[in-house]
Amino acid sequence: ALSTLQLAVSSDGSSNGHSPGKSVDEDLRPFTVSGSDRRRAVTAKCSRCLRSCLPGEDASSSSETSYTDCVSSCGLGCKPKSTPEIGDARFEGIVGPENSTSWSQWLWSLNLLKADLLSMEWVGSLAEYETDSFKRGSAAYVTVQTMVHDRNLYNFSKAAWTADRYLADLKQRFGGVDQVLIWAGYPNIGVDKRSNLDMLQALPGGLKTAVSELRAADPAILLQIPYKPWDISTNGLGQNDPERYGKALASAGLDGINLDTMDSRGVYQRGPVMPSSDFFRAAEEAGLKHPIIEPELGLYGGAFLMNITEQSWNYWLASCPGGHCQTRSPFAPKLSLQKLLARRSMPHICGRWSTQRSQEILTAYFNAIGFTAWENIWGIWNGINPRDGELLRRSSAILRHFHGTLSDPSTTWLPFYPIKQESPSGSHVFASKFVAPERDLWLLINTATAPTGEKDWSLQVPGGKGYDYYDVHSGVKLQVELTDACLLKACKRKGDTAVLLRVPLEAHGLGAILKVPTGKLDSEDAKFLLRMKALTARPLSSFSIESGPVKQEVVPSTPSQRVTNTSGMIAVQGSGSFEFRIKGAIIEDVTSYGFKFAPLSVGVQYPWEQEPAKYHPAHNLSINDLWVDRYPVTNAQFSSFLNKTSYAPTDSDNFLQHWGCAGPKACSFPLNLAQQPVVFVGLEDARAYCDHVGKRLPHEWEWQYIAQGGDPTRRYPWGSYWQPELMPKAQPNASVANMTDVGQFPGGASKDGIEDLVGLIWHWTDEYRDAHTRAAVLRGGSAFQPNAHAANGTPDSRYQPWYFPGRTPPVGPWDAQWLGDADYGPKDYASLYSLTVHGKYLLMAPSLDRAGTIGFRCVADK
Repeated sequence: ALSTLQLAVSSDGSSNGHSPGKSVDEDLRPFTVSGSDRRRAVTAKCSRCLRSCLPGEDASSSSETSYTDCVSSCGLGCKPKSTPEIGDARFEGIVGPENSTSWSQWLWSLNLLKADLLSMEWVGSLAEYETDSFKRGSAAYVTVQTMVHDRNLYNFSKAAWTADRYLADLKQRFGGVDQVLIWAGYPNIGVDKRSNLDMLQALPGGLKTAVSELRAADPAILLQIPYKPWDISTNGLGQNDPERYGKALASAGLDGINLDTMDSRGVYQRGPVMPSSDFFRAAEEAGLKHPIIEPELGLYGGAFLMNITEQSWNYWLASCPGGHCQTRSPFAPKLSLQKLLARRSMPHICGRWSTQRSQEILTAYFNAIGFTAWENIWGIWNGINPRDGELLRRSSAILRHFHGTLSDPSTTWLPFYPIKQESPSGSHVFASKFVAPERDLWLLINTATAPTGEKDWSLQVPGGKGYDYYDVHSGVKLQVELTDACLLKACKRKGDTAVLLRVPLEAHGLGAILKVPTGKLDSEDAKFLLRMKALTARPLSSFSIESGPVKQEVVPSTPSQRVTNTSGMIAVQGSGSFEFRIKGAIIEDVTSYGFKFAPLSVGVQYPWEQEPAKYHPAHNLSINDLWVDRYPVTNAQFSSFLNKTSYAPTDSDNFLQHWGCAGPKACSFPLNLAQQPVVFVGLEDARAYCDHVGKRLPHEWEWQYIAQGGDPTRRYPWGSYWQPELMPKAQPNASVANMTDVGQFPGGASKDGIEDLVGLIWHWTDEYRDAHTRAAVLRGGSAFQPNAHAANGTPDSRYQPWYFPGRTPPVGPWDAQWLGDADYGPKDYASLYSLTVHGKYLLMAPSLDRAGTIGFRCVADK
C-alpha cells in the first residue's frame, strides 16, 4: 500500500504536516547554513562524557540509559549549538568533525540533524526498506550503466547476446557488478521518431530478451532501464510516461528505473515535474511491487520522498572539482546524508569522466555505499585503470561480505572514528565504525598519496580487552597493544584500559578491522580472511594507473566494380588535393564546466590520425573521379534489388518497417512510397544493395567533397547561407513526421546537380570500430528535427538539448568548438546540418540500428 506521504505531498514539495505552508526549500534552510562559526568549543571533559554515551564505547554507561538521556546528562555546555555542515549544493554530503575532541559532540549534532529531517513529512515512513526488494537494492554496491552497443554484450557477427562474456569481463577486471542499467537510447535517440522505450524494445528479441540474457548470466543481478523526461518529441510525445514505463518494467521483469536528469522532486532545472512517487505508484499498479527508484541527481534536498526512493547517483559526494577526478590528491571524505538517514538506502558515487577513481571508491567505501563503474560512456571509452580496478575489487569484496552488518538499521554507525596521529604520514587516515551484536567493524581509508605505516597512526579503543582483532584487508590476526589513555567519562575505573590498533595502509588505499569476542570468530569470516589474504598479496602500487584513448579503425570498404549502368548517376570530377574540414556534434566533450579531461575516445579516428577526436584539424587528401547517385536510393529501387536477389538479413527485425511487411520475403511496398528514399535499412543492407549494382557506399570525405562541389568553404550544397525552403519542411515532433519523395527540391542540389544531400534523410557512410564499440558516421540530416520550443523560442517545461546529433556553435568559423554545456536553448539545425559537421551513430544490431530517417546513396569509382 502507498504511504500517506505519496498521496499527501504535492510535486512542488509542499508539506501538509510538519511545516504547514512551507516548501522543502524553506524546511531545509536552517540546515544549509554553515555551522562552523556557531560550534561550541568542546572541552576534553565534554568529549569523554559524550563518548561514554555511544554504543560500543562504554558498555556500563551506554547500557544504563538512552543515548538522548545520556548526552543530556553531560550538561548544557556540551550540547552542540548547530547542526553539521552540509558540504555541497546537492545535499549529498556532510562535513566531518573539526578534530577528535569535537567528534562525540559532532555525532550528537548528527543525531539531531537525522531526527529533524526524518520528522519532515516529505521524507516519510521508511517501512519500504524492510521489503525484500529494497533489501536486495541495498546490496548493489557496484552498478554499471551498460551501453547495449558494447561489443562484449552483443556479438554482431554472430547475431547473439553474450551477456556472460560481458559480466565475466567486469568480474575479471574489478570484481564484478551487482546491478546493470540497460541503456539503448541516448545519444542516438532523436535520429527518428522512435522513443526511448521504442529503442529498448528494438533490441534483438526485445527488452524481455535482454533481461533474460543478463539474468541467465547472473541470476542475482538487479536490472534497470532509464527514463528520459526530456524525450517529448518522439513517439508518445512524453505523455503518460510513468504509466508507460511502469508497464514496461513489469512486463520485462525488471527491478527498477533510473530517472535521467532528475532528482526525486522532478526534472532538473525545470521545476516540479513527475516526482519519483509517480513512477513508484505506476510500477506497482502495473504489477511490479516495491520498485527500486534511482534519480540520477539524487534526493531533492537530500531527503525528499526518501520513503520510496532507495537509490541515487551522487556526483558531488567525492568532492572532486567539477565532480570528476583527474588526479590523486589527499582529501577528507564527506558523510553520505542519504545513508545516514536510511541505512538500507544505496546511493552510488558517480564520476563518469574521472580518469583516477580512487577518491570516489574510497569515499564510497568509507560510507559503505555504492560506486558507479561506468566505462562505456555513450560509446566513449573511459576505462577503469588497473589500480583503481583492484581497489574496487577489494573494497566491494569487504562491503559485500559484511553487508548484513553494514545495512542493518540496528547497527550503530560511528563515522569519523577518532584517529591518533603519531606522525605526519598518518594525517589522512579516516575510520568508520559499525557496532553490531558480537562484532564491531572499522572501515579504514588512507587518502594520502603516500603509504602510512603501523607507527604513523592508531585506533584507540576503550574497554577493548577480552576480544580478538583481525586485519580484514590482509587476512591476519592483530597483535594489540594496551594504553592507559583516558577516553571515557569514568576512565579511572578498573578494567578501563584501552586497546591500540595499528595496521599499515597503502597510498589511496583501504583497510578494515574486525573485533569479535575472544575465540568467537565466525567460520564464514575465517574463510573470508583467507580469501582477502590471497587477494591482497600483490600491493596496489604494482598496478598501473595509466589511462588514455582507445584506438579506432575504419572498417575497410570493398572497392566498387566497374559500373556498367550509370543511369541516374552523375559524374563528379575528383581532386588531387581536397581540404577535409570536419567536427563532431555529440554534446559530450573533453571540456565540461571549465574542466579539461584527459584525452578520451570522443568522436572518430580517421585513418591519418593517432587517436579519436571530436574536433579534427583540416586534412588534405585526394578524391578519385566518381559516379554518384543523383538521389538517395528509393523504395522502388530497393524492392527491385530484393526481387532480383535472395537477399534476406539474418536479423530482420524492423527491416523495411515502413513497408508494413511481416517479413522481408515476398514483401512489397505501398505504391505511394515508390519514390521516397528507402529507410529502415541497416548499414549491412545498404552495403548489400550497392554491391549488387556494382557500386559502394561513399567514404565520409567523399560524401562531403560531393556535397561541397570540391569547395571546402561551402557551408551547404547550394551555397553559404541557410535556406530551409530548399529542403522539406522541418518536423519538430513525431506527430508530424513524414517522408517526401526524392527530387522535390532541385534548388538544394550541389554544384554538380546531386540532390537531397541535406534535409531529407541521414546517409550511411563509414563505420568505425574500437575494442568496445562500433559506430557509423551519418551525413546530411533529415527533416525530422526534434526541438521542443514554441515559435517564439519558449521551451517546453521538460525540454533538454540531448537529441541526436547533439550541438555545435551556431555562429563562427567551421572549427569553432561547443563550450556551452549548460545551454538549454533550442537546437540550431542550421549549424548541425552544416557540411563541416557530422553525426556519430552508435551501432549494435540491425534491429536497433535501422531508423525511419536513415537511408543511403551509392557511388562508383570511374
